[in-house]
Amino acid sequence: MEAMTTQETSDHLPIGTPYHGKIECKFNVSGKKIRAQLNTKDLYIRSVEKDDVPHLVKLFGNAEVMKHYATGKTKTAEEITKRVVDSWIPRWEEKGNPFSAFVICKRDDKATFVGFIVLGGGEYSGFDDNKDAGYSEMAYILDRKFWGQGYGKQAAAAIIRGYAPELKAREYKVATNVENQVEYRPLGWICATSRIDKDEEGEFYSGASIKILTGLGFKCFNTSSKFGNLRGHFGLKV
Repeated sequence: MEAMTTQETSDHLPIGTPYHGKIECKFNVSGKKIRAQLNTKDLYIRSVEKDDVPHLVKLFGNAEVMKHYATGKTKTAEEITKRVVDSWIPRWEEKGNPFSAFVICKRDDKATFVGFIVLGGGEYSGFDDNKDAGYSEMAYILDRKFWGQGYGKQAAAAIIRGYAPELKAREYKVATNVENQVEYRPLGWICATSRIDKDEEGEFYSGASIKILTGLGFKCFNTSSKFGNLRGHFGLKV
């Protein structure tokens, strides 16, 4: 599938209705250790922990769930365990780096695992003239049984409207890949990638993820053909 021009794609993408409910953000720092918690109407979102590994292994091993995430392929238990133990948890526990992963749970039953969301380091994308801006990437996936209930919309809004402003206010810097060199920069942009599909008549259609992004104000800056699908590259200036 060929990449489309930004204008051609943007003109056909639906604009979603954002979550307007209350968002609570709790941020605790003790030395290099950081713990973050976000609450929405229905969700309890917190820093990932080692005990979350079994839930994450099952989530990232589900072919249907992973179809629209990253490469579209599942991850092995070893891959996810390593990512949790060697990357996400050390950022929270040892490195004082709040650009890391969260688990999403039901607010009225915190033992009920809903999914995963991450606000991590990103690739410098040159979305504006500020060549010193830091870029962070947001991504999320939900357990199949919780699709269609507005939880993705709430989780993304919690990160964009609750968590990211807290990081900017505290002047945390984000690891930004600039020509294969990592630089820690002030947060300027949040990026996200979403698969863009067409129906049999060649008309654009999309799942909930694009509507969630556009509803939050993300703009599709460009597209690329990767992993056999057309993907939109979105950005939001923060």
